[in-house]
Amino acid sequence: MRALQKFFLLSALALLIAACGNISNQTDLVGRYVCVHSFGIEILDLRKDGTYLQAVLIDRQPRPLANSGRWSFDAPGAALKLDSALLVTDGFGRLESFIDQPRVGTWVVPVESRFGKAVLRPNPDDEAAFHRL
Repeated sequence: MRALQKFFLLSALALLIAACGNISNQTDLVGRYVCVHSFGIEILDLRKDGTYLQAVLIDRQPRPLANSGRWSFDAPGAALKLDSALLVTDGFGRLESFIDQPRVGTWVVPVESRFGKAVLRPNPDDEAAFHRL
């Protein structure tokens, strides 16, 4: 009986480890992500060709803000890199005052793996995170 219990325990552990696998390449990130902020919603669409679309829907604003650019994935650093992205928050979870102006440079977003799915967490001190739709 002990051998059977040990087998099931090891099997469950192996499944858990496999479910928490790392994101290893750029194709693992392709897809549409959403981040819910206190002031609205941000959508990020990472395309296979290395381009992205970013849309920000701010509460009580008639039109969304839209932006596009190129993206890449730094596997050793587990970071998504977005060129000239709109920086939506001010670092404290509040709406950035110059949100409609893309920043020159690269926005580096840490990538976490939750049960094999990528979670993009722009600010580890903030609850907001991008989850794949």
